Amino acid sequence: MSGRDRRTSQSKFSVFHMYNNHTITMADLIAAIDDYGHPIDVVSESEFQEVLSEAAKNAEDSDAVLPLIAYNNKQGEDLIPVEADSRFSTNALFRLGFVWPIIDDAYLGKVIWALDTLGFSDELL
Repeated sequence: MSGRDRRTSQSKFSVFHMYNNHTITMADLIAAIDDYGHPIDVVSESEFQEVLSEAAKNAEDSDAVLPLIAYNNKQGEDLIPVEADSRFSTNALFRLGFVWPIIDDAYLGKVIWALDTLGFSDELL
């Protein structure tokens, strides 16, 4: 395969990481969810574990709780974070005239509204 053929093949299989490259803190997200009308109680790790354990025992809540149990069932150092680099995607979008907006209160409100409208929080509340 010539150098040119290789470049053509590789460009057909580019990976795009399509997410807003601006970040926020968890505190900002919790405040936005609370402001939207879904209060969140910030608790200690031990209290969270206790509530999660009790919820897991309740068969009615199992569908809503299972993802939390799976996420929480970590193996310490066995976890390997998967980092995605969106610079390629961000630059490609920029060349097409798209720039991700800064994540502010209005942006978060729209995201929470969209998730709420889709029923994302129905089983959690």
